[in-house]
Amino acid sequence: MSWRAALSRSVHELRVVYCAASPASAGTREWARTHYRELKLLNPGMPIAMRPADGVSPYIAARFDNGVYRSTSTAGMDTNAVNAAVKDLAASAAAVKAATPQAFAGNGPPRPGAAAVL
Repeated sequence: MSWRAALSRSVHELRVVYCAASPASAGTREWARTHYRELKLLNPGMPIAMRPADGVSPYIAARFDNGVYRSTSTAGMDTNAVNAAVKDLAASAAAVKAATPQAFAGNGPPRPGAAAVL
């Protein structure tokens, strides 16, 4: 299975922020124009937010389990490099999950002295 089709299994939300006129955002704008439709078709339940903003440095952010965000700057990148950055963000999901403490994830053992909720 392609990493694009499995994106929603590891990423809960993808945000693409870029400037509508900046030359540093050209690759990110082009990536959004060419890849948004395919990603949305392959991952219909995953929110993909495109956020054009004046004067902003372009970046792509991903939200993982427990609200953990990771982002990467895409300033000056071409379309292929932006695509590789999204793939790297998706691949970092395993590291994010491993770094999240078990008790924080809500699946840990009960704390000593904690009252049981029924």
